[in-house]
Amino acid sequence: MALVDIINLPKYYVCKNKETDEMFVCYVNGSCHIPEPTGDSVRSCMPTSNCKGKVVYKIDAEDLKKLDKMILRAVFAGVTVYKFGNNGIELVDGTCFINNDKAVIPKPITHIGSNPFGAAAKELKTLQLPSSLLTIDYFAFHQCEELSVIVLSEGIKEVNLGKFWRCKGLREFYLPRSITRISCNNLTHDELKRAFKKCVFCVYKNSEAERFVDLVELKYRLIDETSPT
Repeated sequence: MALVDIINLPKYYVCKNKETDEMFVCYVNGSCHIPEPTGDSVRSCMPTSNCKGKVVYKIDAEDLKKLDKMILRAVFAGVTVYKFGNNGIELVDGTCFINNDKAVIPKPITHIGSNPFGAAAKELKTLQLPSSLLTIDYFAFHQCEELSVIVLSEGIKEVNLGKFWRCKGLREFYLPRSITRISCNNLTHDELKRAFKKCVFCVYKNSEAERFVDLVELKYRLIDETSPT
């Protein structure tokens, strides 16, 4: 697998089907029709032939209800936890998901915004990202210097390792079987190895992730699939 440079984030809209009320995250390019916008940056539309191949994630209504229930206390306190916008469903403030030194970000968040953990980022040790994740802001984890474990949930297809290079305390990085593309901004092989010199990547045998870390000569170990954990 070759290194891929992705610096500019793609644009995603949250679209709501006028007839069924189903919600989708759609990739937008120059040829895409622009649906009529409604409140909260959700675009009300009727699917057309132009939509073919542009739907990247279907938002489960139950996942959205669970998310809203989880953040109720934070919302009452005036905190904007997430928003709909040009990055799909963006995590704005994730501090309500921190329990001690661990944060588990739930579905259907598709984008991690800039510094979503604020001052609490410096205390964060373990982070799990959801299967719905599509993109990450360049400054999302710049203050997570004590972060030691990152877990990408099964279902995530792409990851940009360049977004984690400031996580100097990183020791374990779990990559799921579903990963098909790994990018690293403009980091060379040597820069990538220096950035993750203390980190062990945990990958599945014969996965794309294993092929990548082996190619770039990053430290890794195979996940024991017979383990109950």
